[in-house]
Amino acid sequence: MISLSIKNLSKNGYSAIKKYNRISTISTTSSSFIGNSLIPIKSISSSLILNNNKSIGSTTLNIKRFYSATNNNKNSDNSQDKKQHNFDHDDTYHNKEEFTKPPKYFYAVALITIACIGTYFVDNVISFSSEQILQDIKTILKSEDALERNNALKSISTRAGQAFCVEKVFKLGVVEVLVKALDDPDPIVQATAIKTLNRFSFFCFETFGDEAVKKGACEALTRIMLSDGMNCEAASNLWFHYFLSKTNQIQLLTSSDLLYCLQNLAYSDRFELQRISIATIKILFANRELYPMLNKLKGMISHLNKSQDVLISNHAEYYLNVLKGEYIPPVGNISLPDEELDRKFKIHSCYNLLLAPLTYLYCCSRWKKYTRDPIYLKAKGIYGGTMMLLAAVVSSLTLFPDYHPSKINARLKKEFSLNTKTIEEFERCKAISLAEAVTLVDKNKNNNNNGNDNGNNKDETSDEEKKKTGLFGFGKSQEEKEKEKEEKERVKREKQGDNILFSPNSLFTIKQASPILTYSILFTGWKHARFMLLPALALLIPQVYDFSVM
Repeated sequence: MISLSIKNLSKNGYSAIKKYNRISTISTTSSSFIGNSLIPIKSISSSLILNNNKSIGSTTLNIKRFYSATNNNKNSDNSQDKKQHNFDHDDTYHNKEEFTKPPKYFYAVALITIACIGTYFVDNVISFSSEQILQDIKTILKSEDALERNNALKSISTRAGQAFCVEKVFKLGVVEVLVKALDDPDPIVQATAIKTLNRFSFFCFETFGDEAVKKGACEALTRIMLSDGMNCEAASNLWFHYFLSKTNQIQLLTSSDLLYCLQNLAYSDRFELQRISIATIKILFANRELYPMLNKLKGMISHLNKSQDVLISNHAEYYLNVLKGEYIPPVGNISLPDEELDRKFKIHSCYNLLLAPLTYLYCCSRWKKYTRDPIYLKAKGIYGGTMMLLAAVVSSLTLFPDYHPSKINARLKKEFSLNTKTIEEFERCKAISLAEAVTLVDKNKNNNNNGNDNGNNKDETSDEEKKKTGLFGFGKSQEEKEKEKEEKERVKREKQGDNILFSPNSLFTIKQASPILTYSILFTGWKHARFMLLPALALLIPQVYDFSVM
């Protein structure tokens, strides 16, 4: 249409020019009779022709520019509509059909997880069964096959890492069975028995060690060390684990059998056993409550002072001078790491909770590839972070018993008691040392009474100090007694709650509910927030390889 109109305009223009030329030729013929007027007429006509040609050309160019501009606008509008259409129907964005379905392999992974949880539940039920524990005990005591005895001991060993089994195993008398297994003729079975007892100590169940020493474990360990067999080093490690307990230290110093065992190590010709004995003495000297009974070790220390090993001799000389009052006693801490375990639990819990904001950022960064809607993007990130927060809270709560074995120990101590002879001997030694301290104070007081008035004033102040601090630290001040009373009341209140929370049935229920709740939350987050695999692994892997004593 545009080209046709241009042609018509051009034709009309040329027809007008022809008519004008025809008129101009007529005028020229008529002006031939006029003299010099021909020249201006021709110049005028030529200028008119040029002006007409210029105006016609400009109009045709303007028409072309107008129609070309409108054509370009239409093309640009069509391209924008095409881009918008492609954006709305692009398969790389979140409204595609793939995101309306569960993630790829979702149901396959869910089925595998359900199977693993079911296996975990069945194994825990078998471990928790009293009949199965009694069957393992019967196998250890009566089976003639060393392999069966060894497998039964391994089955008992696995229960040390299951907090809900510890109290039940203890009450069924497993400790005495393990002590008897230390004298097994097969060295492999003997090594497994040592490993099993050591494993309970490794998980900080102190009462197991106290009961084992009471049942005669140290006598059996001494026989193993003196025999210089393949289990000598393992027996020495278990020996040291046991005497980190204050209860076992009291049993050692009040039992003639245990003192005889330590004496056999000290009088041995082997330097390794002498080092074990001097290291045990060092542990005993770190406990201030045992000082009234440490004189029983004077003969052993004197013999070790004559050792050809210079290091052993120097240590023995130091402890002899401590007993004489010439050197300051060593300072140390022999308590089991309850505070350290609590600190690790806090670190593990903070790590779990920190995964929630990291999951939010991770989901948002991954969803940027699939959507340009900031609201949709942040909604997915918030959903993933919330699911991770819930899973972290559940996981941290169920880890509490694993990091606080002292709560279970408190329940076990109700089933454990020292021998009456041990208690009587300990109280007798404390009474003797207290009487000696009172005699020493009275002697100093009499000496001060013979002094001047300043000395009398010092006696008055010393009496006031005695009321506050006791006699040379052996007695207890009124403030200390009040603090002890408050501490006992607090412990009593805590025990009332612990009796319910840390019972075997409660711990078993918590342990079985934990994976069900945790994995349900994580799978829900994976289904809706999509990118939850890496955060879930970050949450679950530390539970398998955690940084506790486990």
